[in-house]
Amino acid sequence: MSTAKSQVVAAQLPWAVRVAAAFGAGMSASIACAGTVTTCVDSNVPGSGSLRAVVKAASNNETINLAALNCSQITLTLGAIPISVGNLTLQGPSAVHAPLIISGNLSYRVFFHSPFPLPDTGTLSINNLTIADGKYDAFGTHAHGGCIYSSAAVALTNSVVTDCHANETGGGVNGEGARGGGIYALGNVTLTNSTVSNSRAYSKDSGYSARGGGIVAANVSANFSTITGNSAVAGSAATSYAGGIEAGNVSITASTIDTNQADRGAGIYLFGDPSNPTVKSNIVNSTISANTAKSGVGGVAMSFQASLNLLNSTIAFNRSTSGAGGLSLEIGNTLAMYSSIVAENSTVSGPAADLDISHSSGVTGSHNLVMQTDYSPSGLIATTGNPRLVRLGFHGGITRTCAVQSFSPALEQGYLYTFLFDDQRGLGYERSVGFGPDIGAYERQDGDDEIFADSFDY
Repeated sequence: MSTAKSQVVAAQLPWAVRVAAAFGAGMSASIACAGTVTTCVDSNVPGSGSLRAVVKAASNNETINLAALNCSQITLTLGAIPISVGNLTLQGPSAVHAPLIISGNLSYRVFFHSPFPLPDTGTLSINNLTIADGKYDAFGTHAHGGCIYSSAAVALTNSVVTDCHANETGGGVNGEGARGGGIYALGNVTLTNSTVSNSRAYSKDSGYSARGGGIVAANVSANFSTITGNSAVAGSAATSYAGGIEAGNVSITASTIDTNQADRGAGIYLFGDPSNPTVKSNIVNSTISANTAKSGVGGVAMSFQASLNLLNSTIAFNRSTSGAGGLSLEIGNTLAMYSSIVAENSTVSGPAADLDISHSSGVTGSHNLVMQTDYSPSGLIATTGNPRLVRLGFHGGITRTCAVQSFSPALEQGYLYTFLFDDQRGLGYERSVGFGPDIGAYERQDGDDEIFADSFDY
């Protein structure tokens, strides 16, 4: 790993320490495991104790222990590590210690999870590890999964996936280029106290799209997690979708999706579940901010059969050139929006800076703050006033938020559509303070001063 990228991972150490302190989620090095990695050398020699050799010898439902290693990084020199069992857990050191990095050395994808004989069955679980510097170049075939590819499911806990690249380098297939710069899974991706960052899906050929700079999966669940700084870049005369996440449906709670880039749906791109269109995505107590799109929606884009519940969340400071800055629905999409802020987004020539819902009649909700919209069903919007938001920064908790300043029209005007004890920041930050909950993901606490430090200005 390069010095610059080592600094990126090192900068995430306070995040890991906060997670362990808040949740006690770190596991000790004494856990009982079926296989133990004893060397940081990448070797395929059976019995060598390398990660590659131990994974190859593993049986289904086993846990591989990497917690006893005295090094900080395993650098792959022999290609991606294939995983042929359905359920496998990789257990790194306790989260309160320096993270163990598994690096593709900007030469290889890190993990190729393809269970045999049932390729769509099982979960690759990664705990307390950093997966970094993965690179998968594909010429004449699909470029899927820069760091992690799974034909089944992936679950991250207290982990980081960063600086990964899926590249379509020529001779693309059927107009489909790169997918899933960080993670590509045919099944579900689940994140708990984890980060996917600084990854890219890139297509070189003219006419070849790119999707999901961070994640592409059937469904994505994220809890107290961050998807940040990812991008999707298509070939000329083509379109890129979902800098952060592309999925049929999402379930996002107490998480932040920020600073991702794509042509459309820079933060999140949802396409629903055609086999079961009654399934709805949920974004609860979360922040979507500072994502940038060129020709479509900056924050959250919905298409096909997608339906969304947006509850006690904030979509702010996203940008688009010719689409809605914040959130947009197409014909056939439905939206239930309660106690959420969609404000301070921007567009150059799009239909609305914040909320574009004129193409859908299936919009319900109340107690929302929306500054600019192309359509407003009766009762949906409580106020169009400026919410007085501070730009994204650490204002308590383990994820970044857009803090609300005093005298905001969002204060005490919200509604708890679903019961929540805390705001996005988690334990210690009550969801309802004073005469009622605030609108948005951030609840102003008693005694709060104005907060400007540690925020990022985009």
